[in-house]
Amino acid sequence: MCRAGSWRMEDRTLPMSGPKQKTPDGSGELARLRVTVRHLSAAWPTVLQRRHFLRAMARSEALRSALEKTYAGHVFNAMHGAMSFDLVRAVGALILDHRRRSASLWHAVASLRKSAVVKQLRAQVYPDPEMQLVGRANAEIHAALARIHRNAFDTVFNDLPAQLEEIDTTVFATPVARTIKDVRDKVVAHAAVEHDGTDWKIWVVNRDTNLTYAQLDDYIDACTKAVDRLNHLVLRTAFSFDDLPGIDQGYVNEYIDALLIGLREQKQEKERQREERLKRTQELTP
Repeated sequence: MCRAGSWRMEDRTLPMSGPKQKTPDGSGELARLRVTVRHLSAAWPTVLQRRHFLRAMARSEALRSALEKTYAGHVFNAMHGAMSFDLVRAVGALILDHRRRSASLWHAVASLRKSAVVKQLRAQVYPDPEMQLVGRANAEIHAALARIHRNAFDTVFNDLPAQLEEIDTTVFATPVARTIKDVRDKVVAHAAVEHDGTDWKIWVVNRDTNLTYAQLDDYIDACTKAVDRLNHLVLRTAFSFDDLPGIDQGYVNEYIDALLIGLREQKQEKERQREERLKRTQELTP
């Protein structure tokens, strides 16, 4: 125990860690790839939900009417801008982050370009419900099903180069991707310092960024398709997002209804106070 006014460092010898074990067969990177794809599957629905909220709030005529000519309109615009920036940040982190320990789509695709990883992935045996139902009793049916599934599995890997090339074209190499990466890296991750003539400045998002909601919307659709493909390839499952729009719409409706109730009550209270002031003024007027 250290007493007041004194300090003593205990002599603790830490075990020396040996060199990291390399896995030339790609098994270690395959394990990381699976974790990355599971993370994308778990996190991407949140991006879709944020996108749905922004879209629904921007298109709500009832909300626009309630906010008109109120100070709450400025608050709503600020909040909408913050949510938009947060959406860009999330897309940049999950899809385009190049940092070594990042669990991004970029790293997942990079792993799938390595022959050792693909070889390990291709050698995996996945349990199939149909096989379990047939069992080992009927060898011919079992062998036929095995051939069908193996042929389908081979087709997936034969098409892998073309699929990765399409992800490159539609997700990584687009002008929208470069803009999102700039916004995410320079503002959020790195706070880039740049020349401003002979002086210096921090890089900020401005109107010259030229990123529209429509462009971001289309880009998120392309990213969703890529996440779905990686789920099918790496985990042999489908990315479940078909039910998300209906669920999110329920949340959006509740949120907008709550905003409308608050705005209407605020307007009614102000109108009541105005009428009371007018009534008192009339009573005091001879």
